[in-house]
Amino acid sequence: MEFKVTEPLKERNKTRKANKHEEDEASNSDSDSDTPSCSKAKKLPPSSHSYDTTSSNDEENTDSCESNEDGNYSASKCTFADLQLLNIFYEKTPESMENFMREVKNAFMERKGFCPNCSMMNNVLKEHLKNLTFSYDLTNLRDLRVYGNPGVVADRVTKEIEKYLQWTWKKSQEMLQKNQFYQTLDTSMQEKAQELIFSLSFPVKTFAGETIQLVKKILFGKLEEKWRSSDEMERGKGRKRSERARVRCRRSHGQHADSKISYKATTENFFQQYCEKFAGLFFLVKGEVLEGSFSFKNQMLKSTPDVVYQYLSDSGYPQDQLLFVTEANSAVASEEGTTYMEQVVGQNVMGQVGAELLGQSPHSVFYPFSLGVVCMETKLIFVLLKIAEEHSVSIQKGESGSAENPGKIIYTEPFDMLKQEDRLKMAEFLYWLGFVQDLKKYDFL
Repeated sequence: MEFKVTEPLKERNKTRKANKHEEDEASNSDSDSDTPSCSKAKKLPPSSHSYDTTSSNDEENTDSCESNEDGNYSASKCTFADLQLLNIFYEKTPESMENFMREVKNAFMERKGFCPNCSMMNNVLKEHLKNLTFSYDLTNLRDLRVYGNPGVVADRVTKEIEKYLQWTWKKSQEMLQKNQFYQTLDTSMQEKAQELIFSLSFPVKTFAGETIQLVKKILFGKLEEKWRSSDEMERGKGRKRSERARVRCRRSHGQHADSKISYKATTENFFQQYCEKFAGLFFLVKGEVLEGSFSFKNQMLKSTPDVVYQYLSDSGYPQDQLLFVTEANSAVASEEGTTYMEQVVGQNVMGQVGAELLGQSPHSVFYPFSLGVVCMETKLIFVLLKIAEEHSVSIQKGESGSAENPGKIIYTEPFDMLKQEDRLKMAEFLYWLGFVQDLKKYDFL
């Protein structure tokens, strides 16, 4: 289900608010000069969707990494120029998901000497995932927050998704009987497929419930500075709505009209949590975050990803790192970028992601390669560092490595967790990762 704001309505609202803003400025121009310079303005909450906004620290971050008191610095301070000094470069264009998955599987085969084939079960589970039919767009939801009718939208979204909260074992069995790939399995594999589908009931409910919370946070969270008009800010200053006004508001905007009192603005932590719930759909279980580091410019660069998924050994204990997730909190798109990645996230995030890949390389199950995911609100970009072992070792020693055989970072285009089409595009790769994470548990594959 897609919700969109019609352009005429949107433009009318913009014009009205712009005219109102001009009138307010004209009427207050005389009083501005009398305002004491020490007066404190009420601060607005920081924007929760900073990946498409301009950061005030962009110019500062384009310089070399700044260290803290103990001589160390975070991977988030590493710049695109620093990566180039280490002879690490991004590919100019993104890889298709099929090619990217092939590169990851080849790296696993090179390191472990084998690569599990989960194609049949992947097909069964992917077909089952198609039952999650909802699709939303954050931009449209934010437009509806300002120009539309958020209460009505919230009611429709809740009604649409609530059916997934009752995704019982009986319902899953009914879906399996209609699954064309399930019918091709032998009896023993069908039993295993039933167990897997049953184990997904809770992750599906959790992801559905988290999606409802996300939509409501977008629709009813505190208005953010980027798109909050001056008259809206003035109206909301310290005023408590009367009961009559509340009733009138409910009639106009639906039963969730007052929900903005309890739903705060979305934060990066919430999107990280949403990403974790999404990973649960593919049997991925997060593990302990390991700090990585390497020497650069006589300083130690510390790499600490937001979320880590570990590879479990035959004994069932964590052994190596399968992949990590890092949030792109300061991403700034650049239309003039020389690579697709720069056009989407900007050089600051490219430096941060590259440093995380390098720092986590020694812990990676794909060593010297390293696999990661960039999380930009509900969008995910998969990244893979391809580097020779000699190059990786030289960087760990504080050297730059050979320029004749530079390291490369390949990546995919962004995929949106909120959109069914994108979820299905990621499904095969993520199911494979989920099975690989605990091969002992899924040895029947």
